[in-house]
Amino acid sequence: MKGSKMQEITAKELESRFDNDEDISEYMDFSKVQSFSTLLEDKENEELKILFPKKFLKLLDKKSKEIGVSVDNLIKMIVAERLDIVR
Repeated sequence: MKGSKMQEITAKELESRFDNDEDISEYMDFSKVQSFSTLLEDKENEELKILFPKKFLKLLDKKSKEIGVSVDNLIKMIVAERLDIVR
């Protein structure tokens, strides 16, 4: 969302829209993708297995294709943003 303020929404409303397969990208801040790349370069990694509902994975796949990153990196981006470790 270059140059524009990210839309605000409650967590409950965001979850509802996500569950209804609506585009929630206007509520996400992808401006930090560039600085996020340094976090991905960390050589000390551990594997974590997470089970997602198929519907959730389809949306992650769609969004990852839209912004041109792997699903793995999209998940890392979202987690890093929520943990407030990307500035």
